[in-house]
Amino acid sequence: MRSLIRVAACILYCACLARCGNNPLGPTDLVEPRLASLSFETFHIVWPEQGILAVGGALADSTSRLDADERIAIEVTVASGDSEELLLESMLDPPGHTVRTLVSITMRSTHTVDELSAVVAQIPARWWLICPTRTCGAFRIFDSRQVASAIGGLSYDPRVEFVERDVLGFAGDPPRNLLQLLFAAAPMDYGPAHPGDGIVQGQKGDLIEVRYTQPDGSVLIDSIVMQ
Repeated sequence: MRSLIRVAACILYCACLARCGNNPLGPTDLVEPRLASLSFETFHIVWPEQGILAVGGALADSTSRLDADERIAIEVTVASGDSEELLLESMLDPPGHTVRTLVSITMRSTHTVDELSAVVAQIPARWWLICPTRTCGAFRIFDSRQVASAIGGLSYDPRVEFVERDVLGFAGDPPRNLLQLLFAAAPMDYGPAHPGDGIVQGQKGDLIEVRYTQPDGSVLIDSIVMQ
């Protein structure tokens, strides 16, 4: 009976999306504040085939944070020819330490995350981590405006036990600039460059650079080699 209720709820949810439009995205406001740092987030990078490129930063002003709709445009270039614009946003959602674009999921007994491959790809998102039993994992959504609808849809899936935004943990006290931390991610693939398509493409050994021009004209640059 519970399964029938969940299936019925899922049908109603999908019908609502069909009537109302599939998660119409709200506007974003591009801003150009001074940054204290900009660098590739190696802990969150996943090399192809299931590729995710991740960039982190921090606002220089220790008393400010980005509003929910504010973004900072940064440029990513690949030596073999690709060039993409990524949008930094606040890493966390207040209150607490909830990560804006990383979603954790646990499957019901007998089901694995592999069954959700097509669903995750359509969000669009990619797996950041899958546990050894393949019954749980975490995936990165590339646009935070898609997170609420993705969680809403998956919560109605009868195969899913739990789905929610991930919570950032710390071994000790959290950093003092927690509210100033920024993050951006994009899908990354091996292959020929298609500049401007939102996917970072390159080959093993390619140098990838990220850069941001500060309000005073100085430039922050970081680089990493594609593995």
